[in-house]
Amino acid sequence: VEGAMALCLYGSFLVDKISCATASETEVEDDSLLLDLLTPVIKSWPSEWCLEANKWSLQIHGGYGYTRDYAPEQTYRDNRLNMIHEGTNGIQSLDLLGRKVHLQNGRGIDLLCKRVEETIKIANEIGKKKPIFPI
Repeated sequence: VEGAMALCLYGSFLVDKISCATASETEVEDDSLLLDLLTPVIKSWPSEWCLEANKWSLQIHGGYGYTRDYAPEQTYRDNRLNMIHEGTNGIQSLDLLGRKVHLQNGRGIDLLCKRVEETIKIANEIGKKKPIFPI
């Protein structure tokens, strides 16, 4: 669930960055292409896997979890509709693989890989630092 939230927030960050006039034209083009690539993923991944997490929250209560006495039952019904509201996952996957991946000869995938590699590099640097409060 936290990964889905982070993915949605990253998409929102890209929208804000594109809308602000502070970014250079090249940055706006790159961020727009990256957002185009990630939009089907942002729509389908959380709807699929957050529903799965919610399904497991129902299992904690056993068969009684499916009754209206517990909040997960209502949350499950609400979340089940997310796949329909955001477009079916099949349509989102067709959009991703049929159109978005091929935009500008795959430049969006290259941008995504570059950003992931940069993030890994930053995380590795942070991991090398000594903790402020040793355990």
